Amino acid sequence: TINHFMYYRTSVIILGMAGSGKSTFTLTISDYLKYNNISHYIINLDPGCIKLPYISNIDIRDTVNLRAIMKYHSMGPNASMIVAVNLFITKFDELMKVFFQFGNKRLEYLIVDTPGQMEIFLWSIAGFIISSLIKFAFRTLIVYVFDLKKCVNINTFLSNLLICSCILFRIKTKILLIFNKSATTDYCRINKIINNSENFHSLITLKRTLFYDVLENFFSIIAGNLHFLLLYKSIDCIRKININEFLSFLE
Repeated sequence: TINHFMYYRTSVIILGMAGSGKSTFTLTISDYLKYNNISHYIINLDPGCIKLPYISNIDIRDTVNLRAIMKYHSMGPNASMIVAVNLFITKFDELMKVFFQFGNKRLEYLIVDTPGQMEIFLWSIAGFIISSLIKFAFRTLIVYVFDLKKCVNINTFLSNLLICSCILFRIKTKILLIFNKSATTDYCRINKIINNSENFHSLITLKRTLFYDVLENFFSIIAGNLHFLLLYKSIDCIRKININEFLSFLE
């Protein structure tokens, strides 16, 4: 039944560190789809956000209360965030039923906005279940949003790339790297590092420590596959730079 009316639809799961611009990116996609009369659903999986820039069709905050979890279980905000998403997936079968109601309609896109706590997709079972169920019902693209302003610090860039690689091998889906805020930061340096393995290795060589030796060995092992599994584009959600190029890629 899924293959009959759903599998040709596309889902976009948006990941990234806190403050990278995931919600603004979600808003930009939604505005484009609305303008072109393309039907879509938006899911917000961030129980800690106070205000969203877009209108979500399904909101985790309607199901779980983050402050109540923190108070009842005496947890901090990060642990409570993971517990909240774990509780939400117990209702995920009901969520899938909502999608099946579109069997005779035309739901084109499913957009999933996620919290900045990367533990949810790095090791928590909740992230794995969510991504697996969505992949089962939709053609799925994982989008990892980088804050290009913070990537000026090469340590931050490498840390993000390492996290992204770990998620890639756990979820086993191609990932599109989005370098957001490109209007305020030069993208050329990052582009040179990604496009040329020699530039990457020379960058590591400048920081010769045991940690960077291990990091270089890790990326050397996966470099052959990484180029084919990690795609990348630079955009700016606020000024709408290169947004049309991304959406054309999405189609």
